[in-house]
Amino acid sequence: MKKIIIIAILFISGNLIAQTGTIELTVSGINLKKGKNIKIAIYDEVGFLKEIKIQKIIQSKGKEITIELDDIEVGKYAIGVFQDENSDGEMNTNYMGKPKELNGFSNDVKGNFGPPDFNDASFDVLNDKSTKLVIHLMK
Repeated sequence: MKKIIIIAILFISGNLIAQTGTIELTVSGINLKKGKNIKIAIYDEVGFLKEIKIQKIIQSKGKEITIELDDIEVGKYAIGVFQDENSDGEMNTNYMGKPKELNGFSNDVKGNFGPPDFNDASFDVLNDKSTKLVIHLMK
């Protein structure tokens, strides 16, 4: 009986440990003359472009950076990146809403007359796996 209880406790506690993966993200097309701050925002489907799940601000020293984001919970995500040219922490747009700063999304998708759809930009983070992504910044 004790063995059954111990096995059950181990099984239950094993399932309580968060399953995580890694994102290896390369951002290219950085223009160092326009500032060094690269803002990376990771979204889930529910909060896409409204609520940032994970945010990183990286100082770029070159035209391309590669970072590893560890311990990301298993799930479906999309990433938005922009080069903060004036270091105000915001994605600046013109009067029509078109971005003034270099930007990009996972899967290198672009929206038509607005941001892309979550499903077009999304990718899966799998347990104990590394997901490699490349985002090319463009205007």
